Amino acid sequence: MSKGKRIGYGVLSLLPLLFMLLIQVLGGQIIYAAVTVYMSMQPGMDPAMLNDIVYTYFMEHYTGVLVLIQGVTLLVFGCWYYLGFTRKKERGTVKNLLHIHNLAGIFLLSVGIYFFITLFLVAADHLVPDIMDEYNMLMEESGIVGLTLLSSIVTLVMAPLGEELIFRGLTLQYLRKAGLGFHAANIIQAILFGIAHMNWIQGIYAFLLGLILGWLCKRFKTLAAPMLLHMFFNFSGTYIAALIDPLPENIWLYLFLFAAFSIFTFLGIKVLGKAPLYQEKTI
Repeated sequence: MSKGKRIGYGVLSLLPLLFMLLIQVLGGQIIYAAVTVYMSMQPGMDPAMLNDIVYTYFMEHYTGVLVLIQGVTLLVFGCWYYLGFTRKKERGTVKNLLHIHNLAGIFLLSVGIYFFITLFLVAADHLVPDIMDEYNMLMEESGIVGLTLLSSIVTLVMAPLGEELIFRGLTLQYLRKAGLGFHAANIIQAILFGIAHMNWIQGIYAFLLGLILGWLCKRFKTLAAPMLLHMFFNFSGTYIAALIDPLPENIWLYLFLFAAFSIFTFLGIKVLGKAPLYQEKTI
C-alpha cells in the first residue's frame, strides 16, 4: 500500500469522531431552534419569557431529543459502516457469539469492569475532588433524569450501538487499513473514544473500556461482541449503580467493590477463555 493511501486512511479514522460531535452539536441546536420557533407561534406568548420557557421545555423533553440525535447517529454511521466494511463472514461469528458461554463471559466481564470503574470513581473523589465535582455536575446536566423506558432505550441500546459503529467499527478498521498493528490501532481508537466524552474522569475510564471493547471485537471477529459488552456495561452502570449509590462510603464498600471487580472479571475472562470461537471452514 502506498504512503498516500495510508495517510488517507489515517485521516479517515478521525472523521467518525468529528462527524459524531457535529451531529450532536448541530442536532441539539436545530431541535432547540425548532422548539423556539414553535413556542414563539403560540397565542399569548410573552417574548420576554420565550427563552426561559423554551429552555425549560427543551430540558424536560431532553431524553426525546437524545432519541432523535442517536437515531440520526445510527442511520449515518450504520450506512457508513455497511458501505465501507461489509462483513459477509460475520454471519458465522454472530451466531457463535450467541453461545451461552460467550454471552455469560461477556456479561460477567462487563459487570467486573463496572465495579472497577466504580472503585476508580470513589478513589478519584478522594484524590481529585474538584475534577469529580465537575464530573458529577456534568452527569446531572446530561438531561437523562430517572430510569424511564425511553432513557433506558437511549442508554442501553442506542448509545452503545452508535459508539461501537463509530469507534470499534469505522475508526478501528480505518486505522488497521492505514497499516497500524492491532495494538497500536486499538490504543488510538480507545484514546479517541475517551476524548469523545469531553471530560477527564469519563475520558479515562472510557479509554480503559475502549481497550477491552477493541480486544473483544478482534477476538470474536464481529462488532456485535463489543456492542453486547457495551450494553451490559451500561446496564450495570444504570441499574446496579442504583443499588450501590445509597451505600455509605467506608472501607467495607471499597473492599466490596474490589472483591466484586476481581471475582466478576476473573470469571468473565475464564469463561471467555474456554468459550468456543468461530472457526472459518477451510477447503
